[in-house]
Amino acid sequence: MFDRYRIRDRRPKGCHFWLLSFSFLVVACLSASIAAPQQKSATGISTSPELEYQDPEIRALLAPNEGGCVQRNVATAVDNAERAILIADSRKLIHDRALIESALAVALVGQGKIDAAFKTFQQALQDAIDSRNEVLQADTLISLASQAQMKGNTSQAMSLAERALNIAERNSSLYERARALGELGRLNLLAGKTDEAAGACSRLCALRLSLARLSAQTHSISIGFPALIAERQRW
Repeated sequence: MFDRYRIRDRRPKGCHFWLLSFSFLVVACLSASIAAPQQKSATGISTSPELEYQDPEIRALLAPNEGGCVQRNVATAVDNAERAILIADSRKLIHDRALIESALAVALVGQGKIDAAFKTFQQALQDAIDSRNEVLQADTLISLASQAQMKGNTSQAMSLAERALNIAERNSSLYERARALGELGRLNLLAGKTDEAAGACSRLCALRLSLARLSAQTHSISIGFPALIAERQRW
């Protein structure tokens, strides 16, 4: 009886847990808004060069469609990724191969081949390390953290997510920092570590505010500078 109540007391309080859960719903939206400037689509929005294919043939084979969406047919996506890997191997393109393996792993998850998918993520991580692509390293580590959590190894999942966060902070990748913080917050929340979860949420919110200030400053400069030139031309 005493043990049962002691265990219950260690759980997050109802209101506190609900507030944190709601916070991470907000965090998901914040992550999306942080990611937006770093994504690439048919609309011309730029992306990090570390996440772009360098070979034109591979890029054409795996490019999103005109609507900016990835290929919806999972079987086709897997087939194209396997063809692209052959091209990358023949041309010794480690950078592209790492990206292709990451895309292939996602497609394999879509087919329900979880073990094969995470084995492919491991290969992508090694190629990302060999090609010194830290942005992809962080991205892949977060995916591997999800695998560890699925297998019940929360401590390993947190270790991988923290490793991803350290890499993302080192190379100033806002998107990967947001993903890593969100993953750490989620893992801590699932483990009942509400203080740590709240800390991750606060850091992600601060990251969003910093990005918003930077965006506002850039916008002000882009508007103010032409106005200043126009004013001086009057004189």
